[in-house]
Amino acid sequence: MNCKATFSRRTRNNMDTPPNILLMPILIRHTSMASMQLSDADIPSCAGKTVVITAPWQLIGLMRALRATLPLDNITINTVAPAATLTGLIPPELAKPIIAMGLPTSSADFVGLAVAYSAVALETRQVELYGKDPDTATVECKGRWNGRTILTLGDRYTELEQAISDLRPQWFGVDNATLTRMQQKATDFR
Repeated sequence: MNCKATFSRRTRNNMDTPPNILLMPILIRHTSMASMQLSDADIPSCAGKTVVITAPWQLIGLMRALRATLPLDNITINTVAPAATLTGLIPPELAKPIIAMGLPTSSADFVGLAVAYSAVALETRQVELYGKDPDTATVECKGRWNGRTILTLGDRYTELEQAISDLRPQWFGVDNATLTRMQQKATDFR
């Protein structure tokens, strides 16, 4: 798998723009082809076509790892997770069963709107506290979206990170969530 990411990071010391004006969004868009299985007989039918397979959970992990530190440099980071999206990159054979079953698909334009929204959206609450953020601190805030994921599924957008964070003690376990928070505090070098 090849994964390329290119972005430029400018520090407050070498910018012409005052630090309170500059806010650089980073958006990670990933694609996935869930349950895609190719047998030897299928390989020739894909010859000459571009098949895009990336590791979406690794990209979401990268976003989650960076969402606590990038805001210190006025940078936000978000992801867009498109489900079945009809583009020129997807072989028609892959989309046919989805369409035949009447399952939702998105257009590339629809996904593009999610990309644009995640770059300019405002939040009234950060996704979660991290590291040395005091336990008494509130996650209430006002600012640009940071550390969020938009799922595009058919003609619907769903922000995933807030619900995952809010339910963490239930799915991860109260003790695990508490101990992980303590580990974050011990290693938070912000």
